[in-house]
Amino acid sequence: MNDSHTLIADAYRTHKTSLFHYFLKYTEDKAVAEDLTQDVFLRMLEWKQEISTLTVKNLVFRIARNLLCDYLRRLYVKRDSYSHVADSSLLYDTTTESAIIAADLYRLECRIVAGLSPRRHQAYTLSRFGGKDSSEIAELMGLSRRTAENNIFISRKIVRKLLRSCC
Repeated sequence: MNDSHTLIADAYRTHKTSLFHYFLKYTEDKAVAEDLTQDVFLRMLEWKQEISTLTVKNLVFRIARNLLCDYLRRLYVKRDSYSHVADSSLLYDTTTESAIIAADLYRLECRIVAGLSPRRHQAYTLSRFGGKDSSEIAELMGLSRRTAENNIFISRKIVRKLLRSCC
């Protein structure tokens, strides 16, 4: 065993308990604290530069601080990503309640559309449910494109207003 390995072994015996408590204080997890403590000394074994008795303690705690920062950074990123997924899952809720609400809104929309004038009803239905654009609707209804756009715009405005007032 060379001098560096001897210094690392001595540092392990001297500092492992204080490092463990240091990591435990910030991670609040014994298994993680143990892993990080071991990682400090594994990094020291991989250290390419010479280790001396004057620098070993500083090296131990510098590596420990860097490992802890890396661990906490990964932890916070993971929590943020989980939080983002949880937040986005609220937007795409597929529960039975959501399906019932969507079906109720659809039925209400259909009732509102049925109360529109025949021309606006047809323009809205072709646009919303038929997937047609204003040019196609104008051609199907025998109107100018601008008139078809106007009928779509006004009918959407009426439907939105009535949906908001009902909900």
